Amino acid sequence: IFTKTQDNNPDRTLPQLTYNQPQDTYGAQPIMLDFYLTNAPLHLVAQENSQDEILDWKIRATVNGQSFAIDQWQPIYLKGFKPGKNWVQLELIDERGNLVKNAFNNTVRLINYQPLGEDTLSKLVRGELTVAETRGIVDRTYEAPKPKPTPEPKPTPALETPIVNPSPAVPETPVAKPSQNQKVAPEVKTIQVTEPKPTETPEPET
Repeated sequence: IFTKTQDNNPDRTLPQLTYNQPQDTYGAQPIMLDFYLTNAPLHLVAQENSQDEILDWKIRATVNGQSFAIDQWQPIYLKGFKPGKNWVQLELIDERGNLVKNAFNNTVRLINYQPLGEDTLSKLVRGELTVAETRGIVDRTYEAPKPKPTPEPKPTPALETPIVNPSPAVPETPVAKPSQNQKVAPEVKTIQVTEPKPTETPEPET
């Protein structure tokens, strides 16, 4: 900027719109749309009396030719961008749809959308960052804990198999089998002898 001109010299007594996001290149959707307002009346005050000179305001956003209105001062997230170049326009308008005259109240930005971007913001939007990496973005002083070194596994020593000398085999004792020519003694039957019972001698009569 070499010198101030009327277009770049806003009237600080009038409502003013300052464009913030989106800008530059993005690698994931949704993309945040953000702006800043100065000297804009509160909706409650502007709507209190329809006969006064205080006009209510809206933001007319246009993305690639499609327009929609925003009546709240807060960021919103947009989807539907095509790969490549896209243009975004923000306008501060009154309740009648007329542009509120002031510098920067009608701003256009050109952005470049390249899907699957590898930058930190794109990975954050796609949910590809770890909790530790995300905390590093929120808190600049945060230091991720260093990973503990993994101990190298020690090789297991090979077990030596003791050499066992074979013991001499013990010969089996042969079992004697009866010869076919061997005579078998006849079985002796036991004879039971009955002893005679004594007979009573009768006594003579006198």
